[in-house]
Amino acid sequence: MVIFMYNLAEYSSIAGLLVAFAGFTITIKNIKKTNKLAKEANETGKKVRKDMQRLDTMSYFSTAISVMNEIKQLQRNEEWRLLLNRYAEIRNLLITIKKNSPDLNEEQEISIQKAIQEFKNIEKYVEKSISNGTNPEKTYNINKKISDIIDDLKDILEKIRNKIGMEQEDVQIS
Repeated sequence: MVIFMYNLAEYSSIAGLLVAFAGFTITIKNIKKTNKLAKEANETGKKVRKDMQRLDTMSYFSTAISVMNEIKQLQRNEEWRLLLNRYAEIRNLLITIKKNSPDLNEEQEISIQKAIQEFKNIEKYVEKSISNGTNPEKTYNINKKISDIIDDLKDILEKIRNKIGMEQEDVQIS
């Protein structure tokens, strides 16, 4: 009977060791699974933040295009004094777009910088004309330049829109 009890104790120890090993293995697997899920959640969060930035950028682009269309109409109506504020507003919007749009490639940043400079030049020209007591001439040429800028911005806007929901992180628009 003592031998039976001794064997039972050994078998119980071995069984306990096997149960502990199995529990340890299951715990390790669960930790790996949890780690993987945490990494996936983190990646998903990054993608959502990136898409939110893209949506903000799209909103800025839409506002800028709307303001530019308003500028063209005000120029047709020769509302020069009102336009001075609009020129400053559009430049600020374009600067915000350029600074807060990480998806922009170098060519697109240059395009936006040229638009900023163009509106600065237009504002100077209009300001100088007003101070000389005359209305600016060549409204058609100014509106043509603004239309070209709008076309460029719409192209960039579409490329950003197409990136929303993309699986790859840090995709540059081209």
